[in-house]
Amino acid sequence: MDLFNLDIQQLVCLGIIIFSIITCVRKVVYSRDLNEAVDPILSGCSTIVTFFIILSYYEKFDIMVGNLLAKVFQNSIRDNGIVHVILLVGIFAVVKFIIYSVLKLVHSFSLNSALNKLRHNSPFLIIFSIIFGFIRGIIFIVLICIPLVLYNNLVSSSYRVGILDGLKPYDKLEEMVDSKKVQVISNGLKENISSNKIIYYNGITLDEGVKSNASIDNKAKALVSRDTSDRGKARSIYRWVGSNVIYDDEKADSIMENTSSFESGAIPTFRDKRGICFDYACLYTAMCNAIGLKNRIIVGDAYNGSEFVSHAWNQVYLEDEGKWINVDPTFYISGNYFDSSNFEETHRTKNIAGEF
Repeated sequence: MDLFNLDIQQLVCLGIIIFSIITCVRKVVYSRDLNEAVDPILSGCSTIVTFFIILSYYEKFDIMVGNLLAKVFQNSIRDNGIVHVILLVGIFAVVKFIIYSVLKLVHSFSLNSALNKLRHNSPFLIIFSIIFGFIRGIIFIVLICIPLVLYNNLVSSSYRVGILDGLKPYDKLEEMVDSKKVQVISNGLKENISSNKIIYYNGITLDEGVKSNASIDNKAKALVSRDTSDRGKARSIYRWVGSNVIYDDEKADSIMENTSSFESGAIPTFRDKRGICFDYACLYTAMCNAIGLKNRIIVGDAYNGSEFVSHAWNQVYLEDEGKWINVDPTFYISGNYFDSSNFEETHRTKNIAGEF
């Protein structure tokens, strides 16, 4: 290696590795314990592995946090985006701790006894500490690359920081990290932190959307008058909403293009028998509320035959069966979307918008 032909990136990395080796050798020689060198390696490896696990399964972790908040806390905490983010950070810490503990356990059974025998053999002690110091330096370089890769995936090309371009660990990380997924995660976290969840749906709050009146309440009670089970009641309302409300394509297009305003929610949907997915969900909730069925409005994505698009549907709690089921009255005319076995194949939950 010709030191005079190294660029600034390589010189910095070389400096990090040399510093790591010197630090590692000093600690090991002073304590005569190679674990001083091994522990930082295990910690760094667990951080890197955790990063890729969270990145790969973020949606599932995010849904799990949302469901946990909905079950355990009241509305003021459940809908607080900061609490949501804190729990996600907590999951990162727990996953890292588990991975670190597993690596530590493997180390204790495989390498620890062998390394302990080298405590009184100074030449081997120094050799192994140099090797571990080198590995530790490489891991530290990777840990530096991770936040820069994330940053460069989030900003436009004009704001991109290219200081590590061409460096093999950095280039490899850029290949491994899905930029679209990073954008989705970032947008979700920004939404949680800045606005503490979505407050407005189609120009109204969720509470305004599910507001009912005497006509809706009386209709709901009449629909379930002959039903004796929660499932029967939930199904009767599903069938009525799905078969009596027409999907309003004009409203959907206008909302997407933000060109005009429409009334939204249970009351105008019941009155006009027209609406979009949010309106179907609000009317279903209003009717469930009228007959005492615990329910939720869910926001996420659903498959419309060609692609997954933003969507809203319901979950209803069957107290006599002790479980929540999925219900999508908007998709009623397309097939069975009342507690269907393949519901999750066509629906991807993002958040529980509200529980009633």
